[in-house]
Amino acid sequence: MPALINNYSAYAQSNSRNSALTLQELYTNERTSLSASIILVSLDEPNLNSRITHLIKEFSYLQNNWDEDGAIAPARETIEKAMALTILLSKHGQPIFHAVPGPNGEIMLDIRSKNKSKSIEIILYEEKSIAVMFPENDTPNQQNFNTEYLGEMLRWLNQK
Repeated sequence: MPALINNYSAYAQSNSRNSALTLQELYTNERTSLSASIILVSLDEPNLNSRITHLIKEFSYLQNNWDEDGAIAPARETIEKAMALTILLSKHGQPIFHAVPGPNGEIMLDIRSKNKSKSIEIILYEEKSIAVMFPENDTPNQQNFNTEYLGEMLRWLNQK
């Protein structure tokens, strides 16, 4: 059985140097050059926050009372918001330190500076989102979270 190689051609094992056939040649017996490209994006590919993506997917399996103390399982909308924010942060090169579900159906994303002296916790609920900014040696600042302010928050987090 031929194996597919990186250019989507079938490779039949042979001692001949010209043993690679395009798929068109394989199925139509024509020797015409044909090339095409398909780009697929998968959330399963390793990336900056693939561990967090995996954790968030696992949260979708939680049932109410998942902690045996009455915790509410995260709603689908909350999981989707957490996944979208994780992808956005990955695209901008910002690692997420950790993600955890909360007892009220929320998902908390913990984002830390490189030296871990400052952090931002983004708490996503079904109906709202909150950000808590923890400066190095000062009082935490809590505010409603909106992705419109994400760039400003990340600049604060990553400034030296």
